[in-house]
Amino acid sequence: MQKRYFSRLATPREVAAEIGLRARRLRLQKNLRQADLAKRARVSIATIGRFEATGEASFAAVLRIATALGVDQALLNLFSPPPRSIDELGERGGRIRRRALRGGAPADHLSAEVKE
Repeated sequence: MQKRYFSRLATPREVAAEIGLRARRLRLQKNLRQADLAKRARVSIATIGRFEATGEASFAAVLRIATALGVDQALLNLFSPPPRSIDELGERGGRIRRRALRGGAPADHLSAEVKE
């Protein structure tokens, strides 16, 4: 039985294994052999094999593999907090937090517009 969402996975090991499995599926969709991906990512074939089987690899290796598979941009959202509302989702494009909140109170005044 395939699990669809990480939130349903019980342990970090299960999450890592799912990520490795997804990397393998993506590699196969792109018709790449492990050796091809290893060369593109500049990691060993053993690293690719271990990552696909267990999800275990150094963060640097994961970044290289993600870049070689063309999914590195998705990693930029890894620690982004989820939006609290649809309105916030639309507003969030140019806002960044400057510091953590004291006592967990909302603090729009701590955000600053970023001009791009």
